[in-house]
Amino acid sequence: MYNITFFNNWHKGDQFQSKWFIKDIIDQIPEFNYSLMHHHGPKLLLDLPAKYLPLVEFDKILQPRITHHIDNNNIFINTWIANLPNRSGMYLTEYHRLFSLIYKFLESITKKKLILKDPEYYIPEIDYKFFDIPTNYPVDYLNSIIFVNGPVHSGQTNLGDNLDPIVSAITNEFPNIRIILTSYSRVTAKNIVNTSEIIKTNDCDLNEISWLAEKCKFILARNTGPFAFMQTKKILNDKEKVIIAFGNNKPDCYAENLKIPCNCVFYNDKNLNNLIENIIKSIKAADSKKS
Repeated sequence: MYNITFFNNWHKGDQFQSKWFIKDIIDQIPEFNYSLMHHHGPKLLLDLPAKYLPLVEFDKILQPRITHHIDNNNIFINTWIANLPNRSGMYLTEYHRLFSLIYKFLESITKKKLILKDPEYYIPEIDYKFFDIPTNYPVDYLNSIIFVNGPVHSGQTNLGDNLDPIVSAITNEFPNIRIILTSYSRVTAKNIVNTSEIIKTNDCDLNEISWLAEKCKFILARNTGPFAFMQTKKILNDKEKVIIAFGNNKPDCYAENLKIPCNCVFYNDKNLNNLIENIIKSIKAADSKKS
């Protein structure tokens, strides 16, 4: 009997983006014991059938650059995408390449066959019954933009952490559209609401934010933890969904290179004024199709 632990020293989005590969391994060889080891608490991936183990940040053995560690029948596997040789981005097809190596490694150790499916199969899902879903807040989600306006942690932007100029521009341009912000903004407007006003939880709210994103017509985001949790099967397969992503590197977008029905565009954020102009054009174009 093997005890298999998937560990990752990095951020919340990193944990989510490998979620469905881990679930697939558990589904294919369920006779082993499985654990998830990171430092973000048990709620983050609570809907996976695996035990949570707290990871001491940069553990002496389970270092970020260690691909795996074996201690008798205990197998530790690092899911950090940066360990993929010749990596060209953060998108799911690169995770697919990483887990092709992990599947082969596990096959060699356990002598169990693992079948790697097409990349689109591994777009994550969330079982919302495990989380604090806000069902009573009065929001017209189909006339709402959820805007991931918080900071990034891995250099995915040319902009700093202050996205208030974008918040101000879209609230002024679209006064009749509800703007749902995932982080605090100094901008005040009648059509702004923060996710903390909708979601009532004492812990990580990324799964609940994903639920909100499933309801909203528009997603405006750069590649951060909340945006990672928004890239679920239901959202990416929704042909009515409009995703406007921005940052300094298109391959950082998880859904890049996937065959998906949603309407997804990416803009480089090197020039703030050009970015704002493109965001407004994209929202207007999608809104005109609705009418």
